[in-house]
Amino acid sequence: MVELPRLVDLAADRLGLNIEYDTRLTGSVTLRLHNDLNNTDLWILTNRLLRAQGFTTVHMANDDTLSVVPIGTAGSLARMESLDRYQESANGVTAGFRAVLIPIDARSLDDIVSSITPLLSPSGTATAIPQSRHVLVMDLSPRIEAIIPAIASLESDTAAIRPVEVPVINLPAERIVTLLAQLTAKRAASGASPVRGEIMAGPDNRSILIVAPPGEIEKWRDLVAQFDRREADQTVSYSSGGMNASQIAGSLTNLLGESASNNGFSVAADDLTGSLVVTATPAQHERVLAILERLAESPEAVRRPTRTFRLKNRDAEEVVGIVQSLISSGVVTGSTPESNTGTASAGSALLPRPTGTEAATRELQLTADPGTNSIIAIGEVAELERLERLLKDLDVRRPQVLLEILIVSLSESDSLDLGVEIDALINGPNDTVAKLSSLFGLSSTGASASGIDGNRGAGLTGIVLNPGDFSVVLRALQSLNEGRSLSIPKILVASNEQASLNSVLEQPFTTLNASDTVATTSFGGSSDAGTEVSVRPQIAEGDHLRLEYQISLSAFVGDAADSSVPPPRQQNSIDSVATIPDGYTIAVGGIELTTEGYAETGIPFLSDIPLLGEVFKNRSKSGSRSRFYVFIRPTILRDRDFEGLKNLSDLRLTETGIDDGWPEPQPRLIR
Repeated sequence: MVELPRLVDLAADRLGLNIEYDTRLTGSVTLRLHNDLNNTDLWILTNRLLRAQGFTTVHMANDDTLSVVPIGTAGSLARMESLDRYQESANGVTAGFRAVLIPIDARSLDDIVSSITPLLSPSGTATAIPQSRHVLVMDLSPRIEAIIPAIASLESDTAAIRPVEVPVINLPAERIVTLLAQLTAKRAASGASPVRGEIMAGPDNRSILIVAPPGEIEKWRDLVAQFDRREADQTVSYSSGGMNASQIAGSLTNLLGESASNNGFSVAADDLTGSLVVTATPAQHERVLAILERLAESPEAVRRPTRTFRLKNRDAEEVVGIVQSLISSGVVTGSTPESNTGTASAGSALLPRPTGTEAATRELQLTADPGTNSIIAIGEVAELERLERLLKDLDVRRPQVLLEILIVSLSESDSLDLGVEIDALINGPNDTVAKLSSLFGLSSTGASASGIDGNRGAGLTGIVLNPGDFSVVLRALQSLNEGRSLSIPKILVASNEQASLNSVLEQPFTTLNASDTVATTSFGGSSDAGTEVSVRPQIAEGDHLRLEYQISLSAFVGDAADSSVPPPRQQNSIDSVATIPDGYTIAVGGIELTTEGYAETGIPFLSDIPLLGEVFKNRSKSGSRSRFYVFIRPTILRDRDFEGLKNLSDLRLTETGIDDGWPEPQPRLIR
């Protein structure tokens, strides 16, 4: 049995080595040797017994003295040697643990490291140094002696390595290379034997280049075949971020290349809502989202230009009011308050939108220019294009409607007056004079002795007169009146606009302001009576017209009871909606007012006597009826050159007999 420090001292003395160790080197070993040991065998035995006790020998940096250190710290203490220096000292006495820097010329560094890792001891390591294409191997000397020839063998195998191109059908080559890299990393982490070689995507992204030893090619082919499978398509809706959806759809198709179209890739653009419906594989969806995010980072001036839209038929301020109401509901901007912000969810993907003050400044801004009848708009490209399509629908010349309105007012009245007046003087005894009269206001009989002053009654009038004695007046009058008032105004109005016709008589009245000292009379106001017509035509489908009309006909029906109040007024009104064909006439009205009156006055008792009582009566009978009708005939004028309007105007001008003032050219003979 020999103490381990004594064994180290024996080897140092016999081999002429400088060996240092500290007090941690303890323990003893038992040696049973049948033959004598030469110097080399003694050194090998010493290092083996040190390893058994957890120690080894190393050459520290810039020092030829051998140090005995624990195996666990040998890697951090051993000096680094080049491959040439290692080979020079191979036949001499070397350290038990060494660090050798081995150059790699042909093979991949990672491939070399993965290949020699199984040859390392538990305390050994192999590290790739890409900058100088070296592999640093630190391990016990016996393991180093086995690893260096193995690396040389791997390097010699590269003479038979040739790149092999494997076409891919379903997935892009870059996608498969990424998946295979993840797979090999997982295999290495799990301790499985790696597949030697390297792969890369082909120039057209439709093939994979395999650089590996001949025996590894089929393994790589199998792995490629496992991943080159058709991925399930997914349909996702994306927001265009305020940009033109159709243009982005074309850009996505171009950027993803022909491989995308061959792989079921499709894009449907909806410019109205500014959305993109993309059907693609998950990998393609990742690229689509990345492209949209890059486009969303474009400068503000590019995405929010200024455009001017000149209107030809509608008023700019009116159209701006309509469009702004649509903007508030999200129609023009293609967004709603709920979708202004959001992130991708199942079946949809929304790019982040601005909020708060930033969102307010990025809304579609409209300004009307009355001078040029134009609309100036600032907004996203997609919003401006939606606005342009909307303005094309709004800025159209509306057909005009010629309204012919016939207002007819009919009146009838019938009155009958029949009466007898008697006036008599009776001379009695003693110069007594008595006068008896039956008067009903038919004449002025009885106002004087003659009995005929002021007799101006109309109708049949008969007088029996005996001046001074008696007189009899008979009056019979019947009046029949028929009246008709006709008015036919014409007015031209645009579709869905209101036309009004008013013919009104104003009757003023006064008011009396009295005080303790003075009374003043002033204007108290006026009362209106006449005809008021309001019609709004709207052109419907199939040359039909929807008419909204309000008609009012009023008239004064007597004198005012006092000068401070307006006279009594009768008013008839009609208000309704109707739909009629173009050129047809609608008849409205027909309000009829009938009045009947009968009056009888007579002398009491005498007027009740049969037959004779008729002499002592006065009868008055009256009746009246009034009606009014309104006939409306709308005619649509659709000529773009206003030929129909010109013809109607010329016709009415001819009817009035007014010279239009245009000179009439006379033919002239040119010689």
